[in-house]
Amino acid sequence: TGIGIPEEKQALVFDSFQQENAGTSRKFGGTGLGLAISRQLVSLMDGKITVATAPGQGSLFTVHLPDVQINTEPVPDQTRQHLEINNVSFTAGKVLVVDDREDIRFMVREILEKTGLAVIEADTGEAGVELALTEQPDLIFMDIKLPGISGREAAARLTSDDTTRHIPICLMTASVNQSTREDLSESGFACALIKPIVISDLLQVLVRYLPQARITHMETDSGDTGFSDANKGLVRLLSDEITPEMGQRLQQEILPRLPEIQEGMRMSEIRAFALRIQNIGSEYGASAIESFGQTLLLQADTFDVEKITHSLKLIGVVLNRLKA
Repeated sequence: TGIGIPEEKQALVFDSFQQENAGTSRKFGGTGLGLAISRQLVSLMDGKITVATAPGQGSLFTVHLPDVQINTEPVPDQTRQHLEINNVSFTAGKVLVVDDREDIRFMVREILEKTGLAVIEADTGEAGVELALTEQPDLIFMDIKLPGISGREAAARLTSDDTTRHIPICLMTASVNQSTREDLSESGFACALIKPIVISDLLQVLVRYLPQARITHMETDSGDTGFSDANKGLVRLLSDEITPEMGQRLQQEILPRLPEIQEGMRMSEIRAFALRIQNIGSEYGASAIESFGQTLLLQADTFDVEKITHSLKLIGVVLNRLKA
């Protein structure tokens, strides 16, 4: 797909804020972050992403994910609470994050700190064990592939020590199924998070293992209670621009997807969701709706979780007003 990439530019397209040329962003949109983020996500699963391309003929991007097991077990959705980053907070709590990738630690730290938790970090298994012994965190997130001793060995050391055996350790890994789940339990892990990490899954772990959780149930009506005057004005602006025909399209194509988008907070899905809103706005000449889609797209491209959460809540108010 696309316009193709010259050979001398192919090595640059996976770098942040890079596009084929300066006019690409103006003509086609985007920030130049999509492929850089894709490469980071693929590398988390020990995979690689390659490109076959020629100018004027388009580009084919291929993702290789070796030895990734698919979990086919049904998930009992009725046992899960609907959790978002803005409705979970903690009055106290300290979490240790052990991962050799700084970007992973940064992402997890950003989420945890937004819920009020204190975060300490380590980039090796040995450092993680030492911090756990001295700091006594309430919960540990640990990668399995670490420099020096592995996450499995680090967990074994902590669960064999009387001072740390009570601390739940959550494995961060690319895949897990029933057989590996049983093996992980024997290794000292209390649970597992699949990479790329889904925010709602991370919040589920926090609520399960940290007793200091406070959950504010989100309003499901179409009101804009809690919004600032500026945001209420934006809701009115977006609502006033929607014609009956456009409103029907939004209710059919956008509104049914919103709960799933808010629950999963997967950037690829948010990006597709934003593009759909942008395209519908453009099709009906609704500049505010189109601009909202562009803004949400930029937030997804830059992984701005807090602003994405706010934008999704705002568009939810607008869409629910259509049903009133």
